[in-house]
Amino acid sequence: MNREQILGELADRKFDLIVIGAGISGSLLAYDAARRGLDVALVERSDFGAETSSASSKVLHGGIRFLRQLRIDKVRESAIERLRMRALVPHLCRDVPFVIPAMGGFGSDRKTLTAAGMLYRLASLGAGASETKALAPRLISQAELETLTDWVRHLEGTRGALVVPEIHMASSERVTWCFVDGARRAGATVANYVEGVDLIGSHRRVEGVRVSDRVSGRQIELRGRVVANCAGPWIDAFNDAIDTKGSGKAGITAFCRGAHIVADLGGHSSAIALPTRQKIEGISGAAGRSMFLIPWRGKTLVGTSYSRHEGSLDEVGPTDGDVGQLVEGINGALGFELLNDSNILHAYAGIYPLTTIDVDTSRYQGAADYKIVDHK
Repeated sequence: MNREQILGELADRKFDLIVIGAGISGSLLAYDAARRGLDVALVERSDFGAETSSASSKVLHGGIRFLRQLRIDKVRESAIERLRMRALVPHLCRDVPFVIPAMGGFGSDRKTLTAAGMLYRLASLGAGASETKALAPRLISQAELETLTDWVRHLEGTRGALVVPEIHMASSERVTWCFVDGARRAGATVANYVEGVDLIGSHRRVEGVRVSDRVSGRQIELRGRVVANCAGPWIDAFNDAIDTKGSGKAGITAFCRGAHIVADLGGHSSAIALPTRQKIEGISGAAGRSMFLIPWRGKTLVGTSYSRHEGSLDEVGPTDGDVGQLVEGINGALGFELLNDSNILHAYAGIYPLTTIDVDTSRYQGAADYKIVDHK
């Protein structure tokens, strides 16, 4: 089917579900709905997965990071969803051990990490992770730690490590495309470079979306029983197209930018989590927010920075300050210059929507909870 045929289908049919935004959330929603037999339209204003869905650490987290906040519900949810995603896209995933060195300070000492591993197993009972040996955390000795990575030899006071197997994607944008294509194969009508302009309807009831084809400039009215706004950081801006009297707000208060570096640091098979001086919200705030060195496509993926984003959401990119934050965080944690201009190859950035009232860029405040607003 060519583009003109796709646009004609969007204009002529009344859909059960119209999804705005083909990042990972919108793509998965369209995929699930189409597989259940619903008539689905999925439109994206740019490339599929072009924004935050492609600008991530590429990790399918098992949820151990939520233990700091005692969010056992999120630990369990993450453990379940990780295994589901692994089953859906096994060809695009691989297991990567994440090494969390046991340091001397409170929150990162060996006893705390031992307790964290035990609590994680308990929280994951019945979720599959505890039954899959490959994905269960394990404590290792100092000698074994030094065989996994040379970098830890420069750390002072390490006493072994907790090894947390995670699932890493070679390409998060390719994973997103799998669900876009899966939705299409299940009967959905999908189109990129089709931008939502505003919502259409009557008597305060949304009946569709007016979209603009960014290739031809043609405007089309899509009609559907339900419209799902999955536009990520643009959710509130798009909802402002109609008078929601506040009921349609996602509660976004600010935006922060997360950047990653791709560096040439030689071959390594394990990822390492290094505590930085940046604080994190949780019960064990003494241990700083971690930055990661992750083996990726023969190089190393370094992340993640955290800075307030004040500019346009259409112009998101890594700044010198973002790159400097990563370089200083990693080099400062290791105690020697690992990252420098000679081995940094590339950098990219994505957006964190924040829902906190008091924004503090010295403390990581990214929310992991999703929110569904029913405009009805």
